[in-house]
Amino acid sequence: MSPPVEESNRAPVRRRRPAWWPWHQRLGITFSVVIVAVVLTGIALNHTGGLRLDERRITNAWVLDWYGMNPEGEPIAFEADGWALQWDEQLYWDGQPVEAETGQLVGAVALLDIRVIATTDALFLLTPTGELIERMDAVDLPPGSVKQIGNLNGNVMLTSTEGEFLSDPDVGEWDRYQLAADVHWSEAEPVPATEREAALQSYRGQGVSLYRVLLDLHSGRLFGSIGVWVVDAAAVAILFLTLTGVWYALRVKRR
Repeated sequence: MSPPVEESNRAPVRRRRPAWWPWHQRLGITFSVVIVAVVLTGIALNHTGGLRLDERRITNAWVLDWYGMNPEGEPIAFEADGWALQWDEQLYWDGQPVEAETGQLVGAVALLDIRVIATTDALFLLTPTGELIERMDAVDLPPGSVKQIGNLNGNVMLTSTEGEFLSDPDVGEWDRYQLAADVHWSEAEPVPATEREAALQSYRGQGVSLYRVLLDLHSGRLFGSIGVWVVDAAAVAILFLTLTGVWYALRVKRR
């Protein structure tokens, strides 16, 4: 008969973890989402050519709003067998850009085969389809700043800060003219939803490339300066997790 086996009264030895161990866990959990995003976007950016990130465009309204790709203020519009619209200093005809950084739009008139758009410092002569025929600046216009444009028997009538002027049929010469009751003045009208949307799409162009969005997400710039600091903190956290993890693994191995 074999002798009885004596049971050990010693409790199992519990390894004491270092004081920084809770921080190892907290940092890993806190920055887990940021670390995953940085890693995945970094992998995608390393394969920009294969994934054609430069060619892929994002036109989602929320993303473009986030990038601030919106004109400032509210548009103004005039109807003249088509729509002349100005939004954030950009001039449009039927949703297509005509001119940027011009004076304020004051009206538009339709002649037989010409559309004339007037700003405070220029006239734009267009075809009915919106092709630019000529831009007339201050040297080609009556003196003063243009305030109003109208149609008088098929000719362009202008009111400026220096008086009233009537053009010849070719809109090349101007003569002072006393106001007549039958002038059809161009007046601002509510902007149609279709024209507003067409101008907005034209302003935004082809959107923003997927490469830029991923790069900004990778660096944190997508969320401004705060995002950059968060990614920097995540990088420091990764460094801390790596060094402490390696140190702890080697310590356990020696034991």
